[in-house]
Amino acid sequence: MTPDRFAAAKAVADAVLYEGYVLYPYRASSRKNQLRWQFGVLVPQAFAQLDTSERSSMLTEVLVDAGSEPVLDVRIRCLHVQQRTVEMAGATVESLLVDGALIVPWDEAVDWEFDVPDVALLSQTAGAREVTFELPAAEEIELVGTTGRVVRHRDAVQGVVRISVAKAAGRDRRLQVSIEVGNITDWCEPGAARDDVVRHSLVSVHTLLALRDGAFVSSFDPPVDATAALAACTNDGTFPVLIGHEGSADVVLSSPIILYDYPAIAPESQGDLYDATEIDEILALRILTLTDDEKAEARATDARAAAIIDRCDNAPPEVWDRLHGAVRSLQAPTASAGADAVPWWDPGVDSSVDPWTDTVWVGGVEVMKGTRVVLRPSRRADAHDLFLADQPATVAGVFHDVDGEQHVAVTLDNDPANDLFEWQGRYLYFFPDEIEPIREQTTPRILVAGIGNIFLGDDGFGVEVANRMAGMAMPKGTQVTDFGIRGVHLAYELLDGYDALVLIDAVPLGEPPGTIAVLEPEQLEQQGVDAPTLDAHSMNPAVVLGALAGLGGAIGRVLIVGCQPAVIEETMGLSEPVAAAVETAVDVVRDLVTELCGMRKETFA
Repeated sequence: MTPDRFAAAKAVADAVLYEGYVLYPYRASSRKNQLRWQFGVLVPQAFAQLDTSERSSMLTEVLVDAGSEPVLDVRIRCLHVQQRTVEMAGATVESLLVDGALIVPWDEAVDWEFDVPDVALLSQTAGAREVTFELPAAEEIELVGTTGRVVRHRDAVQGVVRISVAKAAGRDRRLQVSIEVGNITDWCEPGAARDDVVRHSLVSVHTLLALRDGAFVSSFDPPVDATAALAACTNDGTFPVLIGHEGSADVVLSSPIILYDYPAIAPESQGDLYDATEIDEILALRILTLTDDEKAEARATDARAAAIIDRCDNAPPEVWDRLHGAVRSLQAPTASAGADAVPWWDPGVDSSVDPWTDTVWVGGVEVMKGTRVVLRPSRRADAHDLFLADQPATVAGVFHDVDGEQHVAVTLDNDPANDLFEWQGRYLYFFPDEIEPIREQTTPRILVAGIGNIFLGDDGFGVEVANRMAGMAMPKGTQVTDFGIRGVHLAYELLDGYDALVLIDAVPLGEPPGTIAVLEPEQLEQQGVDAPTLDAHSMNPAVVLGALAGLGGAIGRVLIVGCQPAVIEETMGLSEPVAAAVETAVDVVRDLVTELCGMRKETFA
């Protein structure tokens, strides 16, 4: 693997790696630094099973538009926690003063990288690839003074990387790539202090992906034909973004911190402050207010903290000027401003703009003041807005900012303080693509779902039928999707309020291969289907309905279009009789949708 594959991502990736490592006022005794390691902590699997507030793995799923021979390079980066204790005459002490320099106990970190190079994506679809790695144990002793010493100790931590590839919905050569990173360390002490837990953990874990002969699909601004496939991707504990030069699509950073595509370090920044919730200038000025004793303890806490103190103490005037701000643009005045001139922000400047009457089109619906919507905050939203996902709201106005962007102001329908907020003119603001108009349900919502494993011969029947129907005109409210073996995703999709479900799958009917039958869920028992379990290699209708019930959901009508398989084994492609039955199944599904909608078949023309 070329060493420079991830060079463009290094600055941001380094900032992510050490974010929150030590916080202002950068002293070990500060309360803010008593509970550390908040980002990307993967504890041993056995401990996570006891303490469900912790996680032992994180999952990244991205879409790739593949070339003829796409190759992926994977780099896992993390911190290995190192306990630093101070001893004098063989006893542990709280601090040590040697030649005027203070030494205090502290948990340091050693950064690690682990590479999985040259993953050929097209050949990887045959099965998952699993690679283990280890952060080795170590102990270092540093003698200080005549009777003192500093002991640095690291416990061994074992990790695993699992890489799998599957065909994604949409383009023929679009792939869904999954990268799971887990902690498989054999350690578990019930009730252990968190400081002990993190010493056996992978900390600040993030993943870098570099692609050759292909392009990653942006999670923030995907093409229209990738929307459904992107919705099927799961990112658990991590958030993938494009990184590098603006417009490039060959490197992804997936980290536990929410970022936008192409994140970058501001050129005015003079170095990491490990506290990205603060503004650099304000934090740097606060550092100057620390007393000499406080600065001495900060320097004793960690070498990185010492570097911050020294950088701020020695910064020349031009550095402070840059931190104070940057002039982005200047515009010459178009006319002299008299005493009675109207400010640019006053609505009277442009009478054509009125937030109380302006409208914006969202999903074919004209949204205006009074329109009821459901909030769908994207990953552009801040953490507060993300908590409001799926909440009903009412539009208060449509606003334009100075850059020409539109923003929809809303009030929450379930907020008892709505009247007070409206009286004060305080609203919540969302981009138009972060709201969904509430439509009157004049026609039922129907989900047609193809399920099955394309790598198990005829088990891919449902997937093939769904893909065949993908380009066909369907009644309003009907959605056709290939869910493959993603049973949990299908169950969650059903929670979105569908009136009916048509499942397409290979089902043992006891009939000649290629026989098509329409079944009700109760008839599954006659096919010998066991109790539902989420097995990624044998996903069937019972699994889907069982998962839906487990999530507390239900659906009014379920029909299963089943086909008797001939071959269920590790091979790609349908057998001849099952392939011949695909068109018949398409007609059957369309007839069922017609019946469910109460519509004439000519509606599909």
